[in-house]
Amino acid sequence: MQVMRTVLFLCFSFITLSPLSSHAQNAQTHLTSKIPQYFSVGQSLKQMSFTTIQGDDFNTSDLSEPVVMVHYWASWCPPCVMEFPLLLKTLREMNGQVAMIAVSLDYKADAMQRYISKLGADDLPIYWVHDAKYDLSARFYRIKGTPETVFLNKERTVIKHINDGYEWGTTESWKELTSMVAGSI
Repeated sequence: MQVMRTVLFLCFSFITLSPLSSHAQNAQTHLTSKIPQYFSVGQSLKQMSFTTIQGDDFNTSDLSEPVVMVHYWASWCPPCVMEFPLLLKTLREMNGQVAMIAVSLDYKADAMQRYISKLGADDLPIYWVHDAKYDLSARFYRIKGTPETVFLNKERTVIKHINDGYEWGTTESWKELTSMVAGSI
């Protein structure tokens, strides 16, 4: 029994002290360093690239509006569906001062397009994006859930990050949004 314990102890010691364990540790560090961080205030997103559902490629620095809102949503998400009409009303009231990049996490593009067709938002500066491969929500950028919104100023730096519901259409949200626009002009 004592011999068995000694052999197990030596094997365990060899494994944990061997170069293999340092390689494994380096691999783990390498893998976790590639996981994108959550959005944060002050983060530059000048080169955040998108392809619209119409096939147009662009990045945030191509947009002329003083404030850009990157909004993550899905048609299967009840809070997203509830807030979208208020969000669109707010965009209309901003009169072209805010553009929205609406990043859908719908599994299928046709579900997203069916929902969009019911919104009546053709008159608004909205760039509809289907994140089919989750590049914009998990691979290159990281969100916590839906709905989630990131506001960018004219330098395309994050000035506000909302990762839960937002009270669109309230006096407070209106004041906040107009001050964001005023600070970006």
